[in-house]
Amino acid sequence: MGVTISNHKHSIDMGCGGFLRLRTTISKLVTCKEFVDIYDELMSGSYREWEIRGFNSSEEYFDDYDKRAIEICERNKIDEEIVTFLYASDCGGYSFSAKTCRHLWKLIKDYDDDVVYGYVGRPDRAMFKDFKKIVETSAKERRVMRIS
Repeated sequence: MGVTISNHKHSIDMGCGGFLRLRTTISKLVTCKEFVDIYDELMSGSYREWEIRGFNSSEEYFDDYDKRAIEICERNKIDEEIVTFLYASDCGGYSFSAKTCRHLWKLIKDYDDDVVYGYVGRPDRAMFKDFKKIVETSAKERRVMRIS
């Protein structure tokens, strides 16, 4: 199952792994090491080691994780719109407002890379610049961005 990121003018497709790489890249642009570390803890799958970490259940681990993540975001004043985007599920349809897109645009506008986030074999494989185009258009034209 793949992920499509779109707005009223543009769309890109990628697998769940590509979407994870995209969001991990964006998390690093937040420039708060504590946030990057806790986000990576979850996204890297190390939460599966909850028993080794001293928790009695995965539920107990996730309760602790949520408390730590909230505390880090509040203490470091991490933009709530960015956090909402980064923690959104890649399953099901999500819409992000123009406000969220404006916050994302402010964070990503000066960044680019040569990483392929979309399907490598496709001629229209998604790159970061393609994602930026969707975010910028949504922000400037006050339109929603959809993840489906």
